[in-house]
Amino acid sequence: MRHFSPRMTRLKHKLMNLLLGASILAAASGAQSCAVMRAFSLENKDSRISADSLAAELKPEGKLLGMEYECSVGGASRRRMIVYLPKSYNLPENASRRYPVLYLLHGARGNESSWCTNASITSIADELWDENLAAECIIVMPNMNQYDNDEQGETSMFKKPFESLFDMDGSTDSGFIHDVVEFTDRNFRTLASKQYRGIAGLSIGAMQALYISANFPDSFAEIGLFSPLYKNYITHSEHSDIYNNLVQKQKIQFQDPPRTYNIYIGNYDFFIDHMYWYRQYLYVNGFHYKFIRTGGGHDWRNWKSYIRMFMQEIFPDCNQASIGE
Repeated sequence: MRHFSPRMTRLKHKLMNLLLGASILAAASGAQSCAVMRAFSLENKDSRISADSLAAELKPEGKLLGMEYECSVGGASRRRMIVYLPKSYNLPENASRRYPVLYLLHGARGNESSWCTNASITSIADELWDENLAAECIIVMPNMNQYDNDEQGETSMFKKPFESLFDMDGSTDSGFIHDVVEFTDRNFRTLASKQYRGIAGLSIGAMQALYISANFPDSFAEIGLFSPLYKNYITHSEHSDIYNNLVQKQKIQFQDPPRTYNIYIGNYDFFIDHMYWYRQYLYVNGFHYKFIRTGGGHDWRNWKSYIRMFMQEIFPDCNQASIGE
């Protein structure tokens, strides 16, 4: 009988858990529910949905925009994002008003349209803003998949769950501030400082939010991790250093701690044991966090609930009264 060292046994268990998780991701994070997605599948290489098509389906009160931005880290030279502007943004009386920004990341087998098609994020935001339960903000939903070439980027190609997991090379994470945040600040009336930026994501997108915020500690004050994968055990590449030395990076991050650092997970989520370990790690290191455990599993029903809860906590000093230049 072959015997494994304790270290190899632990690695084997980690890999088995990741493989199990990836197999479930297909059902959990990939199903596109909006009517405009019914004609699409993983076999359809062109997975783009126009902002106009989304708007026709969702009927938002604000403005949905589809945009492309240049990438600085290889792979696809351009990527797509969906941006949602609150209805107050284009009012003449708000011409000088600037807004906080929430960057919202998709999970495996998703792209820039996933939060619209699966969660109707515009409806959630409109309801919260109309009832003064959340601060109005610009919501930016970039495509965070790792692509090899321009064709994949141009078509916003969906990736299968195992591809999403094994292709996490750190490239889109490394270029996020330069490519996504700076692009947003140039093109919209943003409040361009840490205090007024938030980042959240689901599953693999939550892992990206975790590491982006740790590597760029002066960029985000509001962090939401929905059913997060905590560690990338797989990929080694020129950009994979973004996943290394987390303790040292978070010690710097929490010297001037995020105002909000929330972890949301369901009782039946296959990452819950993983998150108990991460929770203990944060506690031992003295990092301030909030751990929210709910019912349910690794699915959109929970993620819709989590984004609703998260939006009601962030940007407390922004309000409908406008913040001028």
